[in-house]
Amino acid sequence: MENKVADITVLITTYNRPDYLDASLKSVFKQKVSPKKIIIINDCSTIEYPNVGDLDTRILYIKLDESQGANYARNYGVSLCCTKYVAFLDDDDIWKDNFLEEHMKKLGDYDLVLCGYEFMNKPNCFNLHSLNGSSIESFLKKGNPFCGMSGVTGKTEAIRLVGFDNELPNGQDWDLFIRMTKKNFQLHYIKKDLFFYRIGSHDGITSKAKKLKVEEVNKRYISADKHREWMGETNYKIRLAEQTLTWIHLKENKIAWVVKSFQEAGFYATAKVLYLKFVRKISK
Repeated sequence: MENKVADITVLITTYNRPDYLDASLKSVFKQKVSPKKIIIINDCSTIEYPNVGDLDTRILYIKLDESQGANYARNYGVSLCCTKYVAFLDDDDIWKDNFLEEHMKKLGDYDLVLCGYEFMNKPNCFNLHSLNGSSIESFLKKGNPFCGMSGVTGKTEAIRLVGFDNELPNGQDWDLFIRMTKKNFQLHYIKKDLFFYRIGSHDGITSKAKKLKVEEVNKRYISADKHREWMGETNYKIRLAEQTLTWIHLKENKIAWVVKSFQEAGFYATAKVLYLKFVRKISK
Protein backbone atom coordinates (compact mmCIF):
# COMPACT_ATOMS: atom_id res chain seq x y z
CA MET A 1 0.00 0.00 0.00
CA GLU A 2 1.36 3.41 -0.98
CA ASN A 3 1.74 6.15 1.63
CA LYS A 4 -0.78 8.93 1.82
CA VAL A 5 0.46 12.01 -0.06
CA ALA A 6 0.03 15.35 1.72
CA ASP A 7 -0.22 18.78 0.12
CA ILE A 8 3.14 19.82 1.54
CA THR A 9 6.59 20.70 0.22
CA VAL A 10 9.73 19.70 2.08
CA LEU A 11 12.29 22.50 1.83
CA ILE A 12 15.90 21.48 2.52
CA THR A 13 18.74 24.00 2.56
CA THR A 14 22.27 22.67 2.23
CA TYR A 15 25.84 23.93 2.15
CA ASN A 16 28.96 21.79 1.81
CA ARG A 17 27.39 18.73 3.42
CA PRO A 18 26.44 16.23 0.69
CA ASP A 19 26.80 13.29 3.11
CA TYR A 20 24.42 14.84 5.60
CA LEU A 21 21.99 15.75 2.84
CA ASP A 22 21.88 12.13 1.76
CA ALA A 23 20.84 11.07 5.27
CA SER A 24 18.22 13.81 5.64
CA LEU A 25 16.73 12.97 2.24
CA LYS A 26 16.45 9.31 3.14
CA SER A 27 14.46 10.29 6.21
CA VAL A 28 12.03 12.19 3.96
CA PHE A 29 11.61 9.16 1.70
CA LYS A 30 10.75 7.01 4.75
CA GLN A 31 7.87 9.21 5.94
CA LYS A 32 4.56 7.49 6.66
CA VAL A 33 2.90 10.49 5.00
CA SER A 34 4.69 11.47 1.80
CA PRO A 35 5.24 15.07 0.66
CA LYS A 36 3.99 16.20 -2.72
CA LYS A 37 7.21 18.09 -3.50
CA ILE A 38 10.81 18.30 -2.28
CA ILE A 39 12.81 21.46 -2.91
CA ILE A 40 16.56 21.45 -2.21
CA ILE A 41 18.38 24.78 -2.23
CA ASN A 42 22.18 24.45 -2.39
CA ASP A 43 23.66 27.71 -1.11
CA CYS A 44 26.52 27.69 -3.65
CA SER A 45 28.51 24.88 -2.03
CA THR A 46 32.20 24.58 -2.88
CA ILE A 47 32.00 20.79 -2.46
CA GLU A 48 30.71 18.67 -5.32
CA TYR A 49 27.26 17.14 -4.86
CA PRO A 50 25.84 14.09 -6.62
CA ASN A 51 22.88 14.75 -8.89
CA VAL A 52 20.23 14.46 -6.19
CA GLY A 53 17.56 15.63 -8.62
CA ASP A 54 17.66 12.18 -10.22
CA LEU A 55 16.77 10.39 -6.98
CA ASP A 56 13.04 11.18 -7.11
CA THR A 57 10.68 12.88 -9.58
CA ARG A 58 9.35 15.11 -6.79
CA ILE A 59 12.75 16.78 -6.25
CA LEU A 60 13.52 20.27 -7.51
CA TYR A 61 17.24 20.84 -6.95
CA ILE A 62 18.67 24.34 -7.30
CA LYS A 63 22.23 25.50 -6.72
CA LEU A 64 22.52 29.24 -6.12
CA ASP A 65 25.15 31.21 -8.05
CA GLU A 66 26.30 32.98 -4.88
CA SER A 67 26.26 31.93 -1.23
CA GLN A 68 23.82 34.18 0.62
CA GLY A 69 23.03 32.27 3.79
CA ALA A 70 20.36 29.87 5.01
CA ASN A 71 17.66 32.53 5.41
CA TYR A 72 17.96 33.72 1.83
CA ALA A 73 17.89 30.10 0.67
CA ARG A 74 14.76 29.44 2.74
CA ASN A 75 13.00 32.56 1.42
CA TYR A 76 13.86 31.58 -2.13
CA GLY A 77 12.63 28.04 -1.57
CA VAL A 78 9.35 29.22 -0.05
CA SER A 79 8.81 31.49 -3.07
CA LEU A 80 8.88 28.37 -5.25
CA CYS A 81 6.39 26.36 -3.17
CA CYS A 82 3.08 25.60 -4.86
CA THR A 83 1.60 23.49 -2.05
CA LYS A 84 -0.61 24.65 0.81
CA TYR A 85 1.97 23.71 3.42
CA VAL A 86 5.75 23.74 3.72
CA ALA A 87 8.08 21.79 6.03
CA PHE A 88 11.65 22.80 6.77
CA LEU A 89 14.57 20.41 7.17
CA ASP A 90 18.21 21.38 7.71
CA ASP A 91 20.62 19.12 5.86
CA ASP A 92 22.32 17.93 9.07
CA ASP A 93 19.15 16.79 10.84
CA ILE A 94 17.02 13.68 10.32
CA TRP A 95 13.26 13.26 10.63
CA LYS A 96 11.65 10.30 12.37
CA ASP A 97 9.25 8.43 10.09
CA ASN A 98 6.12 9.92 11.71
CA PHE A 99 7.23 13.57 11.48
CA LEU A 100 4.94 14.63 8.64
CA GLU A 101 2.12 12.42 9.85
CA GLU A 102 2.04 14.15 13.25
CA HIS A 103 2.43 17.64 11.82
CA MET A 104 -0.33 17.19 9.24
CA LYS A 105 -2.77 16.41 12.05
CA LYS A 106 -2.33 19.98 13.33
CA LEU A 107 -1.66 22.06 10.23
CA GLY A 108 -5.33 22.42 9.34
CA ASP A 109 -5.95 24.32 12.59
CA TYR A 110 -2.71 26.27 12.97
CA ASP A 111 -0.46 28.49 10.86
CA LEU A 112 2.84 27.18 12.27
CA VAL A 113 3.54 23.88 14.01
CA LEU A 114 6.64 23.11 16.10
CA CYS A 115 7.77 19.92 17.80
CA GLY A 116 10.35 18.39 20.13
CA TYR A 117 13.43 16.43 19.16
CA GLU A 118 15.97 13.84 20.21
CA PHE A 119 19.68 14.66 20.24
CA MET A 120 21.39 12.61 17.56
CA ASN A 121 24.69 12.46 19.44
CA LYS A 122 23.11 11.69 22.82
CA PRO A 123 20.86 8.60 22.80
CA ASN A 124 17.69 8.94 24.88
CA CYS A 125 18.32 12.65 25.45
CA PHE A 126 15.37 14.78 24.38
CA ASN A 127 14.24 18.39 24.11
CA LEU A 128 10.56 18.28 25.02
CA HIS A 129 8.95 21.43 26.33
CA SER A 130 5.77 21.46 28.41
CA LEU A 131 3.69 24.59 27.91
CA ASN A 132 1.54 23.78 30.96
CA GLY A 133 -1.44 25.57 29.48
CA SER A 134 0.47 28.79 28.82
CA SER A 135 0.76 30.40 25.43
CA ILE A 136 3.81 30.00 23.22
CA GLU A 137 4.15 33.79 23.21
CA SER A 138 4.98 33.95 26.92
CA PHE A 139 7.86 31.50 26.42
CA LEU A 140 9.17 33.21 23.29
CA LYS A 141 9.60 36.41 25.30
CA LYS A 142 12.20 34.54 27.36
CA GLY A 143 14.05 33.06 24.39
CA ASN A 144 13.59 30.02 22.19
CA PRO A 145 12.98 26.82 24.17
CA PHE A 146 11.53 25.08 21.13
CA CYS A 147 12.93 23.45 18.01
CA GLY A 148 15.25 24.59 15.27
CA MET A 149 13.91 24.87 11.72
CA SER A 150 13.97 21.09 11.19
CA GLY A 151 10.96 20.85 13.50
CA VAL A 152 8.87 23.49 11.77
CA THR A 153 5.97 23.18 9.34
CA GLY A 154 3.45 25.82 8.37
CA LYS A 155 1.04 27.31 5.91
CA THR A 156 3.01 28.45 2.91
CA GLU A 157 1.23 31.77 2.46
CA ALA A 158 1.67 32.73 6.12
CA ILE A 159 5.41 32.02 6.05
CA ARG A 160 5.78 33.72 2.67
CA LEU A 161 4.09 36.82 4.10
CA VAL A 162 6.35 37.02 7.17
CA GLY A 163 9.57 35.66 5.63
CA PHE A 164 13.00 35.09 7.15
CA ASP A 165 15.26 38.00 8.11
CA ASN A 166 18.34 37.74 5.88
CA GLU A 167 20.36 40.01 8.18
CA LEU A 168 20.32 37.77 11.26
CA PRO A 169 23.44 35.62 11.90
CA ASN A 170 21.59 33.51 14.50
CA GLY A 171 18.17 33.24 16.16
CA GLN A 172 16.45 33.07 12.79
CA ASP A 173 13.87 30.51 13.90
CA TRP A 174 13.11 32.44 17.11
CA ASP A 175 12.73 35.67 15.11
CA LEU A 176 10.29 33.98 12.71
CA PHE A 177 8.19 32.63 15.58
CA ILE A 178 8.03 36.08 17.21
CA ARG A 179 7.06 37.94 14.06
CA MET A 180 4.34 35.39 13.25
CA THR A 181 3.04 35.79 16.81
CA LYS A 182 3.02 39.58 16.41
CA LYS A 183 0.88 39.20 13.28
CA ASN A 184 -1.58 37.03 15.22
CA PHE A 185 -0.80 33.82 13.37
CA GLN A 186 -1.58 30.74 15.44
CA LEU A 187 1.37 28.61 16.61
CA HIS A 188 1.12 25.12 18.06
CA TYR A 189 3.68 22.88 19.78
CA ILE A 190 3.63 19.08 19.56
CA LYS A 191 5.19 17.60 22.67
CA LYS A 192 6.81 14.67 20.86
CA ASP A 193 10.38 14.02 19.70
CA LEU A 194 9.82 13.86 15.95
CA PHE A 195 13.34 14.39 14.62
CA PHE A 196 17.01 13.89 15.41
CA TYR A 197 18.95 17.09 16.03
CA ARG A 198 22.68 17.07 15.35
CA ILE A 199 24.87 19.19 17.64
CA GLY A 200 28.09 20.79 16.49
CA SER A 201 28.12 19.94 12.79
CA HIS A 202 30.75 21.87 10.87
CA ASP A 203 29.66 25.31 9.69
CA GLY A 204 26.56 25.08 11.86
CA ILE A 205 25.44 27.88 14.20
CA THR A 206 26.36 25.81 17.27
CA SER A 207 29.83 25.10 15.92
CA LYS A 208 30.39 28.78 15.12
CA ALA A 209 29.23 29.78 18.61
CA LYS A 210 31.85 27.52 20.17
CA LYS A 211 34.64 29.20 18.16
CA LEU A 212 33.44 32.77 18.67
CA LYS A 213 35.79 35.35 20.21
CA VAL A 214 34.69 37.78 22.91
CA GLU A 215 35.04 40.78 20.63
CA GLU A 216 32.74 39.12 18.07
CA VAL A 217 29.85 38.23 20.36
CA ASN A 218 27.84 41.44 19.82
CA LYS A 219 26.56 40.12 16.51
CA ARG A 220 24.75 37.41 18.47
CA TYR A 221 22.70 40.13 20.16
CA ILE A 222 21.07 41.37 16.95
CA SER A 223 17.91 39.27 17.17
CA ALA A 224 17.41 40.22 20.83
CA ASP A 225 17.99 43.90 20.04
CA LYS A 226 15.34 43.64 17.35
CA HIS A 227 12.69 42.47 19.84
CA ARG A 228 13.90 44.26 22.99
CA GLU A 229 10.72 46.24 23.64
CA TRP A 230 8.46 43.24 22.98
CA MET A 231 10.49 40.99 25.31
CA GLY A 232 10.72 43.43 28.20
CA GLU A 233 13.98 44.58 29.75
CA THR A 234 14.44 41.69 32.20
CA ASN A 235 13.98 39.01 29.53
CA TYR A 236 16.15 41.00 27.12
CA LYS A 237 19.09 41.12 29.56
CA ILE A 238 18.80 37.39 30.28
CA ARG A 239 18.82 36.72 26.54
CA LEU A 240 22.05 38.73 26.19
CA ALA A 241 23.62 36.76 29.03
CA GLU A 242 22.57 33.47 27.44
CA GLN A 243 24.04 34.47 24.09
CA THR A 244 27.28 35.60 25.74
CA LEU A 245 27.73 32.55 27.94
CA THR A 246 26.77 29.91 25.37
CA TRP A 247 29.28 27.01 25.46
CA ILE A 248 31.37 28.84 28.06
CA HIS A 249 32.51 25.51 29.53
CA LEU A 250 34.33 24.80 26.25
CA LYS A 251 35.92 28.22 25.84
CA GLU A 252 39.28 29.56 26.90
CA ASN A 253 39.52 32.68 29.08
CA LYS A 254 36.19 32.09 30.78
CA ILE A 255 36.63 35.14 32.99
CA ALA A 256 36.63 37.41 29.94
CA TRP A 257 33.28 35.96 28.85
CA VAL A 258 31.75 36.45 32.28
CA VAL A 259 33.03 40.04 32.40
CA LYS A 260 31.50 40.66 28.97
CA SER A 261 28.17 39.32 30.20
CA PHE A 262 28.30 41.63 33.26
CA GLN A 263 29.00 44.60 30.97
CA GLU A 264 26.20 43.87 28.51
CA ALA A 265 23.52 42.15 30.61
CA GLY A 266 24.25 43.17 34.19
CA PHE A 267 24.80 41.21 37.40
CA TYR A 268 21.33 39.70 37.86
CA ALA A 269 21.02 38.22 34.35
CA THR A 270 24.59 36.92 34.33
CA ALA A 271 24.26 35.33 37.77
CA LYS A 272 20.95 33.71 36.85
CA VAL A 273 22.25 32.20 33.62
CA LEU A 274 25.42 30.89 35.30
CA TYR A 275 23.32 29.38 38.10
CA LEU A 276 20.99 27.63 35.65
CA LYS A 277 23.98 26.27 33.72
CA PHE A 278 25.43 24.91 36.98
CA VAL A 279 22.13 23.29 37.97
CA ARG A 280 21.77 21.63 34.55
CA LYS A 281 25.33 20.30 34.70
CA ILE A 282 25.04 18.68 38.15
CA SER A 283 21.59 17.26 37.36
CA LYS A 284 22.89 15.27 34.37
